[in-house]
Amino acid sequence: MKNKILIIALCLSIVSSILVSIIRWGAEVGNRRVEIACDYGELSRLCRQWRYDIDTFLRELKGAGVNSIAIEEETLETLSSEGRLTLITGEEIRRFRYLAPPQSILLKGLTNGDGDKYHFIVIKDFALGEKIERILTDKLGRKRVDRREGKSPTVLSVYGMEEAEIGQLGVGFSEDKIEKITRCGLKGILLLTDGPFISEASIQTLFSTIGEGKNISTVIFSGDSILGYPKLLDSVRRQLDMAGVNLGIVEFLHQQGRELITKNLYQKIIRVHSISAEEIVAMQQGGRREISRLIARFLRAVKERNVRLLYIRLPFLAGNGENLRVQPHLDYIREIKAAVTGSNFQSDFSEPFKSLPASLNLLRLPIFLVALMLLLRLISLYKSVSSSFYYSYLFAILALIVFFWQDTLFVQIVALLAALSFPLLALSFGLLLPEASIAVTYDKAKILQTIRLFLKVTVTTIFGGLLIACLLTRLDFMLKVHQFRGVKVSFILPLIIGLLLLPGRGEQSLKEKGLVRFCANRVSEFLSRKVEFKHLFILSLLVLGGAVLLLRSGNYPGPFLWEIESRVREILEKLLIVRPRIKEFFIGHPLMILGIYLYLKGKSEKREDPGLKLKNWQAFVIFGLIGQVSIINSFCHAHTPLAVSLFRTINGIWLGIIIGVLLITFLRRSIGKRLREKR
Repeated sequence: MKNKILIIALCLSIVSSILVSIIRWGAEVGNRRVEIACDYGELSRLCRQWRYDIDTFLRELKGAGVNSIAIEEETLETLSSEGRLTLITGEEIRRFRYLAPPQSILLKGLTNGDGDKYHFIVIKDFALGEKIERILTDKLGRKRVDRREGKSPTVLSVYGMEEAEIGQLGVGFSEDKIEKITRCGLKGILLLTDGPFISEASIQTLFSTIGEGKNISTVIFSGDSILGYPKLLDSVRRQLDMAGVNLGIVEFLHQQGRELITKNLYQKIIRVHSISAEEIVAMQQGGRREISRLIARFLRAVKERNVRLLYIRLPFLAGNGENLRVQPHLDYIREIKAAVTGSNFQSDFSEPFKSLPASLNLLRLPIFLVALMLLLRLISLYKSVSSSFYYSYLFAILALIVFFWQDTLFVQIVALLAALSFPLLALSFGLLLPEASIAVTYDKAKILQTIRLFLKVTVTTIFGGLLIACLLTRLDFMLKVHQFRGVKVSFILPLIIGLLLLPGRGEQSLKEKGLVRFCANRVSEFLSRKVEFKHLFILSLLVLGGAVLLLRSGNYPGPFLWEIESRVREILEKLLIVRPRIKEFFIGHPLMILGIYLYLKGKSEKREDPGLKLKNWQAFVIFGLIGQVSIINSFCHAHTPLAVSLFRTINGIWLGIIIGVLLITFLRRSIGKRLREKR
């Protein structure tokens, strides 16, 4: 009866996973527009440096492939640097009294009262003065902001602020800049920054710049925290919900309040990729090759991480003469656009993912059930489970699914349990069970038999990966607002458990003692062994290798990515479109294939070959689990398109088989050579 329930659940989950995968694939294929944006402040600095007309540069960027221009909120300091207003402290006013006659209307009015606690803002443009007065009043209150009547130009006084604080006060976005961008056929991207003097009224004033969103494509929050964090996030979310613009989320940028601000706004979110100015400066010394790497990095973000807005900072390419300074930057944009469009994407204003059908939630229910049932199945392989416990467990997981299937934490927990169990399930079903093919004694170890058993293990792992991908098929996971938790735990723990279980393959004591007691005895036996220097050396190498693999897991491997490996990655990416993971095809899969071959050889031969310890097949299989764990890890990245994860896995499998066969061939020739030398 237990097996029948599991088989029915498996059949339902297979059908559900196929349907969910089709729905997800359709959503990912339908989202192909990629927007290219540049920074207005950076363009303005370059044009001033080159003495080049910014309007002309904007039109040329439009022709090269740029769709939108990002602008920051203006501050009193930036307006002062542009000469559009003058900031004067109370102390400076007191000094001016000795340099100008007291009859001066401006000075006479300003020196009334306690001038040391005031800052004064002198604005020539009347409309700009009205705007600044309104915004500062919204932020600071009427008691701290006062307008000096009868003065021309406009003079505002601000009471009780430090000099550093007043310069950083935001006063809205420049309508002149937005109009200039629009005239060039581009749209604006507004960069919103949090600050200490944010109020409900100032938020409304800030979003009034967006209007109906005709000239604005996206809003992006910059800095370490979201605008209005923590008390005014609800107000900001309401304004975003009413605004007809997208919300850009910059990947790898951790901001306080992001999860709260994005709640229920997933149909507005666009993933953004940007390369910081510091990275670009560091890469300038590499010349043309580094520029190619920048382009490849943008393309990789689009293809492999669902990024649909490329925020491009120009790499300040050198050149003498006006045209030689401008042209390389335009060519850089053209190459990025060509790379994007050449990969079957469209260069246009980006669009968020369309909402997934409501039926998707029901389709995911059998997948929850199977993921939790297979966990118990794994335990039951090594410890007898009574019928009462089985049905109690089944009832408990059904209740949890019914009540918590939409809860993000519950989804993350189930996905983590599946990621921990499926590599071990694949190992057990494919190799370790008495009825598994590896337990059959063959007349002679053959490479084809080895490959068949390897594929049996790997297909089971891929099935587990697809189940996890379907569990995480929600917009918040696909946009990486929420993500799979426990990547490093799911990488290292199956290897440790496999290390304990594999030596006990086929031992009756495992089921008699139970999984926990058996593993405890194994650990105790290991700790009781006599330790030699070679053991410490090997253990140190294993610990170091494991630490390197853990630190390399993720998008930034840091100092552990060597130059030669980086070049190999680039070559593989060009040849195979989707680059397989090196730890799969170069480490995990070949070692797994070698371990299976050695086991079959040991079963088919009565005596060992000289110089070859066939009983060490277990060590190769354990390290071969690295490839299986890596496959699971690929599917845990819900922000990676499902097709990319599949192609990455397939490329890793066939490359791993080739390297594994070469490894076996080398081993066989080495053994044959030793036999001939011995004769």
